[in-house]
This record gives sequence, C-alpha cells and structure tokens, in this order.
Amino acid sequence: MEPNEDRLTKLPDNIVHNILELSCLPIFDLVELGFSSRRWNHLLITMPYLDIRTNLSYSLHPVGIPFNHAFIENITRFITRLLIRQGQSRLVRFSLLSRTLDFDSVQILMWLCLVAGRYVQELDIEFHPSRDFRLPLCVAVNDSLIVLRIALVDKVLQLLSVVRLNRLRSLELYEVAFADSDLLQRLFSGCPALESLSLKDCVAGRFSFLDFSSTYLKELIFDFHHDEIDDFSNFVIKVSCPNLVFFQYSAPIAMRYILEDVYSLKTAFIGVSVWLAEVFLDHSLTVGLSVSRVKDVQVKCFKC
Repeated sequence: MEPNEDRLTKLPDNIVHNILELSCLPIFDLVELGFSSRRWNHLLITMPYLDIRTNLSYSLHPVGIPFNHAFIENITRFITRLLIRQGQSRLVRFSLLSRTLDFDSVQILMWLCLVAGRYVQELDIEFHPSRDFRLPLCVAVNDSLIVLRIALVDKVLQLLSVVRLNRLRSLELYEVAFADSDLLQRLFSGCPALESLSLKDCVAGRFSFLDFSSTYLKELIFDFHHDEIDDFSNFVIKVSCPNLVFFQYSAPIAMRYILEDVYSLKTAFIGVSVWLAEVFLDHSLTVGLSVSRVKDVQVKCFKC
C-alpha cells in the first residue's frame, strides 16, 4: 500500500460512518471532507449520524464579533441543504444543539419533518424558541423513534391531540415548561414501551394528578421547580411500576404520594421544597411505599 494512500476510505461505508461518529468530528469539518473527493462526498451524503452543535460554529466566525442575521441565515441554509442532499438515506441519530443561535421555530419544524420521514431512531433537540413550542405531528406520531430528548430553555411545550410513540424507550425533557399536568399525562400515556422517563429542571404549571403506571418503566426522574408552591398543594402523584429500579422526586411538596407495586425498586430519592421545613415533618410522604424492599431510600427537605 502506498504511504499516502487513504486507507480509511477503502473501508466499507458502515465502518467509516461508525469511525466518524465515534470521533465526534463536527459536521462542518465533515462537509469540508465532502469536497475533497467523490468518495468522501458519498460518505457525507449517506452519513446516518448528524450531530449539529452551533457552539462549534464559533470556529467559522470571527472572534469578538457578535452573530448577525446574515451569519445565522448562512448556518440555516447549510443545515437545510445538507438534509435535502441526504434525501431519504437511513438516519439513525439527529442532534441539533443550539443555544448560541436563535433559529426560527418554523425552520426547526421543517428540519424535524425532514428527519422524521427518514425513520430516525434518536432525536436530540435543544434550542431557545422565542415562544411556546408545539411538537409537530411527524414527531408526536412516530413508529421509529427509540430515544427522544428535548430542551426548550423553560418555554412551554404544546402537544397535538394525538401522541403515539410506540417504540420509544427513553424520553428526556430538560428545561421544559408544562402549563398543566394533563399534557404531561397525555405524553406519558402515548409512550407505552417507555423504560426511562427523565424530567429534569422542568417548570410546572398547575398540577392536579399524574399517574405513572407502566410495566416497562425502570427509571423515573421527576425534577420540577415553580415559584408558586401552592400550585402543588392539591397535586397527587401515583407511581405503579413493578419493574421500576430508580425513582427521584425533586419538586414542591405534593398533597399525596402513592407508590404501588414497586417490587424492583432499589433506590428512591424524594426531595421536596417547602417554605417552612416544619411543614414537611407532618406530611404523609411515602404512602404505599414498601421500604423493606428498597435498598436505598433518601427523603430530604430543602427550602426554596
């Protein structure tokens, strides 16, 4: 083999794709490789892992100069053209992590529709919408998604009347606001095969009742904050999951907690925020929790 010969590109497509995916090479560098030869161009077009992080676009922008509208438009066109060029090739994972650029919500929806039609299995979206964000139908009703992560920087998530994610195994919502508990209940009910539900640093509206009953759920993280603690004063949360291994509740104190059939539970962490710590002492916190079967139970109270 010649010393300068490109041995990497002689490997099968799927092996090269896996190498590029593990190398965490920025998408902008992959595009530059695509211009170097027909082989690299083919690898780019058929790449099943797209990881777009706009913080990496700082390398394309002069240091010390704020992002302007023209620069954002250039990045937007770049992403759109890349998705169109790839056509209907198989897409395993699509990540769009953008806190540095303010993409238009309509543009985000168009990208989501493009990738959802390609039987994407993992979808990771993090951006800062200017207003409440409605999950598009192409994502809410999807038979290919296995992993879904959404971060909205405390903007309200809205849903259509139908949610059907039959294959979804992992759902993580980060910094997402919910107007009420009905929407969250509808979202959970639409994911019958869910094994991991993580609600981290979310914002709660007026919550009344949530029923997390599932034979598949193994991990449940319920991490909410709210300025109006009274919004949880009538809140009842029920967890009935025979295969649940880990449960974490970090939120304002609720009226009642019901844990049933948690036969597999190994670790339970319950941290509640109240205005006065003494309120917690008289509160019935672990109704229905059989602590004899749980190896590690932590109950903590912290002031807001």
